[in-house]
Amino acid sequence: MIFWRLNPGLAINELLLGQRVAAEYYECLGCELPRIRRTYAHCRNCGITFNPIHAKPSDGFGHWFGLYCPNCGTERPTLRNYTTLLLSWLTFPFWYFPVRHFGPAWKARDIARQKRGYLPAGDPRLMEPVKYWRMGTGFGGFIFIFLMLMFLYKTRFRVEEPFQPFFMIVCALALLVSLLGGALFALLMKFSLERKIRRNK
Repeated sequence: MIFWRLNPGLAINELLLGQRVAAEYYECLGCELPRIRRTYAHCRNCGITFNPIHAKPSDGFGHWFGLYCPNCGTERPTLRNYTTLLLSWLTFPFWYFPVRHFGPAWKARDIARQKRGYLPAGDPRLMEPVKYWRMGTGFGGFIFIFLMLMFLYKTRFRVEEPFQPFFMIVCALALLVSLLGGALFALLMKFSLERKIRRNK
């Protein structure tokens, strides 16, 4: 939770991708399963519990207005990144009126999408192995794009010869950092989600 709130890079996930993280999850402490298989969500309004795994990877994005219960549509508490809150406050005049005008219709569509976006209990896809390499590739890709955009901004997009040695060195370093960052992120997610409960014998 602290990682999601304090990491400035995750503001990209919230602002551009619409990715949100629920503030409350529950774990089955008596289950001999990895963490990702024994975690569930609970709705305070209607009282149902459901598996928080999405049917499609794309269903985890586009939730700028929050997360909602797939049964009753009640909004669920979510974490907010501090950088996201700061940027939202600074850009308030630019997004307030569009959100006020188009927000209700977008929110209604998103609620409907979330109601059919979670895997039901017993679905065989719940036991499929998680593709951590895909998480690492996506994270590394964002790092690479961010680093290259920062470089082009610093040089005022004045790269007359795209294959000049300096530019190639910058690309190689950005690629290396991206690969390392993506690999570390994938390992961190695997360690966190696949961790089992240790029991004293």
